[in-house]
Amino acid sequence: MRKALCFVTLATLVLSGSEGISAQSAAPGTASRIDEARIRRVRSEDPTITALIAQASEWSATFQAFLDMIDRSDGIVYIERGRCRHGGAACMALTVKLAGPNRMLRIVIDQRRADCDLDLMASIGHELWHAIEVLREPSLRSYAHLYNFFSRDGRHTDRAGSFGAWETPAAIKAGFTVLEELYATSPKKEVCKGT
Repeated sequence: MRKALCFVTLATLVLSGSEGISAQSAAPGTASRIDEARIRRVRSEDPTITALIAQASEWSATFQAFLDMIDRSDGIVYIERGRCRHGGAACMALTVKLAGPNRMLRIVIDQRRADCDLDLMASIGHELWHAIEVLREPSLRSYAHLYNFFSRDGRHTDRAGSFGAWETPAAIKAGFTVLEELYATSPKKEVCKGT
């Protein structure tokens, strides 16, 4: 019985350690792809949103850089369908949930409010920059912290008939940069022109 238990324990250690060994001995570049798949911190359960994120990261180097920055942070950003209180195509909720060492943020997108997929991808890029603004500040861990941060570093936009939104010049620039790259590289640009 004791020999069998030792064998099972040894087999478990070898098998659990083999994953790391195979990743290390894989072809160059393969291990980094495996690691990237494990640490993706921008997530969605919606296949349409996941496809938009994949396309935007392929067509915009800036969008991909935003994903990489978030992957190196303590944040997990969930993107889901919904409605923004200010009536826009995308927004980041001013909430932070703590899960162990991670700070979880939520971005909401409303596809009905965007003129086309490229505009929606740029809106997601804009909101990802807001997430980066938050994740660069380790002390931002609650609604009150976020509210104080954006009231200090941003401006509140009041739109007629809406609740308005917090905006920062850097996020506006980020969204336009992503949009320019998408229009320059996307095969879908003809569909969005003139909208």
